[in-house]
Amino acid sequence: MISTGCTERSLSNGTHETDFSTLVFSDEFNEEGRPNPEKWHHQVVPPNNGGWYNDELQHYTNRKENSSISDGKLIIRAAREEYTVDGSTKYFTSARLNAKFKFTYGKVEVRAKLPQEAGTWPAIWTLGVDVNETGNYFGDQFGSVGWAQCGEIDILEQTGGDKNSTISHFHWDDLNT
Repeated sequence: MISTGCTERSLSNGTHETDFSTLVFSDEFNEEGRPNPEKWHHQVVPPNNGGWYNDELQHYTNRKENSSISDGKLIIRAAREEYTVDGSTKYFTSARLNAKFKFTYGKVEVRAKLPQEAGTWPAIWTLGVDVNETGNYFGDQFGSVGWAQCGEIDILEQTGGDKNSTISHFHWDDLNT
């Protein structure tokens, strides 16, 4: 799971000047090994007594076994293994990375190869930087606004059972659209 931060939470009917020709963030994953800690934050602190946010079956780790860079690709690998954090035991591990980056307007480009295994739920999304989500990167690890008031744009999600399509959503305020 990869997320980046958006700074604005409200929409207006006004016109906004945008310049999509200026690159504001990039990672081509050119260095072998670990994701660059100057650009990426591993979100590993489990909220909700270890339940994560969607009753996920895994714990997220910052271990090389779950996230690494090789041949110009970020590889996020799920593993079947027993793993305990703060008294919460799960039987799978994976990685959840937050970009250490925020923007107001811009263009997002992602190249991704998605897993075909049932039960996986790859996701690429933006989330407001002020979300009060335990272990997030922005806001000194804990923001001031709840989900979905912080705003979220699901750029791409592929559900656990349907590997032939992807979905996108906007979430804001009390609405889930």
